[in-house]
Amino acid sequence: MDEGYEFETNTAEILDIAKAKNIPITFFITGSYLNHNLPLVKRMLAEGHQVANHSFNHLRPAPALAISTDYYIADIQSLASRFRELTGSEIAPFYRPPEGGYSERALKIVEDLGYTTVFWSFAYRDWLTDAQPDITAAFDRISGELHDGSILLLHAVSDTNVAVLAQLIDFVRAQGYVIAPLPR
Repeated sequence: MDEGYEFETNTAEILDIAKAKNIPITFFITGSYLNHNLPLVKRMLAEGHQVANHSFNHLRPAPALAISTDYYIADIQSLASRFRELTGSEIAPFYRPPEGGYSERALKIVEDLGYTTVFWSFAYRDWLTDAQPDITAAFDRISGELHDGSILLLHAVSDTNVAVLAQLIDFVRAQGYVIAPLPR
C-alpha cells in the first residue's frame, strides 16, 4: 500500500481487514503521512506489517534526477531518521520511487543507502479519491494480474481498494498463492 496521506478511515479499515485475514502488508509511507498519522504507523508496526520508504517529500527522481544527489539522499534519509525518532524502530529497507520514476543514478543512490528498490507488477488508477474505479471492474482487473511473485501496488486512499480487499485476499488464497512480506 502506498501511503501519501490519509483519506477517511481507509488505513484503519485496511489494517482491520489484514488483521482479520491474518496477512502482512508493506506500507510505503511519506514524511507527511508519518507526521500526520503516527498512531496508524505505530499500529502498522505493532500488527507486524512492514513500513517502508516512499521518500519524505514524494520526490520523483526521474527521468534525469533533476534534483541534486545530496537533496535526494537527504529526502530518503530524512524519512528514515524521522521514523526512527517517532517510532523507535528502523524503517524497512525497501524504497518505492514515487510514480515509479527512476534512473540508473537514482537506483544506485538508493542501493548505496542500503535499500532495495521495489517496483510493481500491477498498478491501476486508484489514487483519485473523487474518481474511484468500479468495484467489480477493479476486482476483476486486479485478480486477473496475479502470478508468482506478484507485487500489487494499491493506494490506501482508494475506497475501492478497501471495498475489494477482503474478497481479493480470499481469491488470492483460493488460487494457491501466499501473501507474504517483501523478503529482506
